[in-house]
Amino acid sequence: MAAGVITGGAFGLGRLLGQDGMAQTLEAPRTLRLPWTLGSYRFDPVAIRQSAYENFYEGECMFAVAATLVRALQADIGAPFTTLPVDMYRYGGGGIAGWGTVCGTLNGAAAVLNLVGNPLTYQKLINDLFDWYSKQEFPSTDHDAYAKYKNQPKTVAKSPICHISVTTWVNGARKERPSITALSPERADRCAKVAGDVAFHVAKMINDDYDGKYLATYEPSGEYSACVTCHVDAQNAYNLNVKAQMNCTTCHVDIEKVDWSNHPPRGL
Repeated sequence: MAAGVITGGAFGLGRLLGQDGMAQTLEAPRTLRLPWTLGSYRFDPVAIRQSAYENFYEGECMFAVAATLVRALQADIGAPFTTLPVDMYRYGGGGIAGWGTVCGTLNGAAAVLNLVGNPLTYQKLINDLFDWYSKQEFPSTDHDAYAKYKNQPKTVAKSPICHISVTTWVNGARKERPSITALSPERADRCAKVAGDVAFHVAKMINDDYDGKYLATYEPSGEYSACVTCHVDAQNAYNLNVKAQMNCTTCHVDIEKVDWSNHPPRGL
């Protein structure tokens, strides 16, 4: 093996073979410790929104949000952000390699919130982001000046899950345009707009957080609260089978339709 080749090691460390063939430990620079702060820099959310829409067509949803935000930091701040290869965010497209799990726009946004956010509070921003996404009408019309498809139908996903978000939109859009499918270019353009909308929103969140103006607002939905007593905070270990914060009834039975004769009520 040639001298100067890193051969492995724990994250943040490496083993470098010197000219004498002896392994040398490389210590991680202190700049690799998070968060990487913005200082006085603030995002331009409007510019971010259009760039994320355009970047969707370069690398899909996660890439669109994360790469857009990171590229802005690389261009305007430089190091250490210039050490990040933005291609690492391509894996999240289509809910991670097309598996339809968490929406890639949220995956990318959460990665950047972790990167630049206060380690004690960034999870509160992620909670707010996921809650906002689940309740938001997508796509907005803010892209219509440059989008491929104008004035598209809007739907509310009621979930941060890619599969639910996309299928809800396709089913809703078919009421106006029956030929639309999940593989239609119209659907792709809808997701490009969602990427722009999410990037715009998270850019504003980060700006407000750095300016000391951000107030966390997330509270669990009523449907979640109705289920949580048994399935998350249960005294009975048998019922303690859920670890999540999503709205339960998006996928599961409406709480009002539960057959309590076959489904023990709260407290049992």
